Amino acid sequence: MHELGLDTTNLNPVHGTPLNPYNKSYYPGGSSGGSASATASGVVPITLGADGGGSIRVPSSYCGIYGLKPSHNRISGSPTPSLAASTGVLGPMAANMLDLELAYRIMTTPDPNNATQSLFPPPSPISKPFLQQTKQKPTIALCTPWLDRADPAVQNLFNATLAHLTKALSYATANIEIAHLHAGQQAHALTILAEIATGAPPLSSLSAPSKILLATGAQTPAPIFLQAQKIRHALMQHLSSLFAAHPEGLIILTPATPNAGWRIRPGEQAHGASNANMSVRAMEYVWLANFTGCPAITAPMGYADAEGGGVVPVGVMAMGEWGSEEALLGFGYEMERFLEQEVEGGRRRPEVCVNPLEMARQRV
Repeated sequence: MHELGLDTTNLNPVHGTPLNPYNKSYYPGGSSGGSASATASGVVPITLGADGGGSIRVPSSYCGIYGLKPSHNRISGSPTPSLAASTGVLGPMAANMLDLELAYRIMTTPDPNNATQSLFPPPSPISKPFLQQTKQKPTIALCTPWLDRADPAVQNLFNATLAHLTKALSYATANIEIAHLHAGQQAHALTILAEIATGAPPLSSLSAPSKILLATGAQTPAPIFLQAQKIRHALMQHLSSLFAAHPEGLIILTPATPNAGWRIRPGEQAHGASNANMSVRAMEYVWLANFTGCPAITAPMGYADAEGGGVVPVGVMAMGEWGSEEALLGFGYEMERFLEQEVEGGRRRPEVCVNPLEMARQRV
């Protein structure tokens, strides 16, 4: 994984950097990049991810697998202490939706030693996907100015995915506004860095990029930290009002990342690198679920041309209301069926790559 989970590449000059199985010139994403790389390579069907700023969903998107960031405290991490208690969660990563659902239901078994997590109801048994059990699908919410920040290749895949969901599957859509997106992302970054800095090991034992980030977090003044929490509260109130206005269910749909992968540059693997602008860009869409505690699922939506040749996977992300994991699992199944269809625009898995769905069928 990325050292202390502090960035979104999984570049780790100390213990080694796993590569993207689809393109060895690209990072697998982070911080749970080892999990994503091993799963996408077919080494294992299920892995564990830890997500404080997209660390399940970014590598899942980059490596073309499925990742679920659950509601805050839905999965117990006991007895392991969390370095980012108010933003970080644990969740499953898998090569296909059935494995993801199985892992989620096992991981959400109530922990009697965790006072908050044990308040959630026990997980439901495996059954038909949520969307096959209900006549009413959740509404897809779109924040257009936010979506416009994605790169053209990602926008093209997202628009094709949205067209399939609305035309072939009859999802309704609603245009929404989300205030303070730029300030909210800054507030999230400030919060998680400050939290990790309070429990991190001595800086002398870490790589230079990690030292930079932790030193930044350690310098956060208390008044500024509290201002960031006011922004968090405002965002949660705003999302609550949006969810209340759509009792049929609402999922906020975005790309998982605005960019198609992160290319490895010469010299980085030996010495490490710190690229704050690229890190912030990779977290453009994922941070909101961490800062507000909402659940979110990432699924592959296609493949984009990679710099230097080949392809890299691109993911779509659906964020739902607190406790709406069942609806998100159903959405993931819809996306899995879409990915396997012969449709125009490059969404079908390249033949040279591992097909995790076929691997699951062979195991059965």
